[in-house]
Amino acid sequence: MALTTKGMRDIDYIYMGRLILLQAGKVKSSDATLVGSAANSNKLALYGDAAAMQKFGGPAPDPRAAADRASMPKQIADAAKNDGEYNVKTAEAAYGYGQYADAEKLARAAKTKPGVKDPTEPDMVIAMSLAAQGKYAEAAPIFDSVKPANPASARVVRLWSYFVKAKASPATAAK
Repeated sequence: MALTTKGMRDIDYIYMGRLILLQAGKVKSSDATLVGSAANSNKLALYGDAAAMQKFGGPAPDPRAAADRASMPKQIADAAKNDGEYNVKTAEAAYGYGQYADAEKLARAAKTKPGVKDPTEPDMVIAMSLAAQGKYAEAAPIFDSVKPANPASARVVRLWSYFVKAKASPATAAK
């Protein structure tokens, strides 16, 4: 799937970048630029993802990245007293910094709280976090349950689903 597919949202670029890194560990510089630019946007501010893309020719992370990473323990602690949107956005940031267990926990908490703007986002973070922890069989049914409204987003979810299913059961994925 080309990252220039019509209808891709900024978060879809992030999800594809994460999948490429998890699957192959290498990213084309043009893709790294798209993903890194989306990650650095004021809208997403996913500086850990931007830093990962910089290694492959993407833009440098925003200057606020170091302070953001240093504040992650406080952000995670503050999640308990905040709404679902805060929890899922903190989960996204934690994933970008490689804190997969924290990301999973925060995204699960987001599902129990009001305020989440994109109802697919907590499940995406949970499933991606499980996959990043090598828990592919646990991630597969979560990806299967995600129902994005946008066809481009649906393709992103399907690619993640194919990936985790292949990792969970390599012999049956080849059939």
